Amino acid sequence: MAAFDLDYDATGACAFACLLYILGRRDSALYWWRFAAGAENALAAHVLALYHAANGTGPEARVWCAHSRLLGFTADQHLPHPLRLARAAPQAATSQAPRQRRAMRPWPHSF
Repeated sequence: MAAFDLDYDATGACAFACLLYILGRRDSALYWWRFAAGAENALAAHVLALYHAANGTGPEARVWCAHSRLLGFTADQHLPHPLRLARAAPQAATSQAPRQRRAMRPWPHSF
């Protein structure tokens, strides 16, 4: 048991809980989210708050929301940010482009 106390991974438990939730194993997901939140994973506590708020258990949602705040949950730190991809330079139009578009149409006539 002492080795487990030194080697558990709260972030991994949170990710595993998310996988279980996607697979429809709600009770198992709740267990692992609680485990991760108990191991001081702020995101897991926040996910529990969201889960309980969505399922209509307001008091439990408020408890988990407060717990996530105590653990230091902030959206900037814990939620993913959208990617900002650089736009590719537009390609020069070639004479083959209209012919390629015609080839992809389902009907031989033009619209």
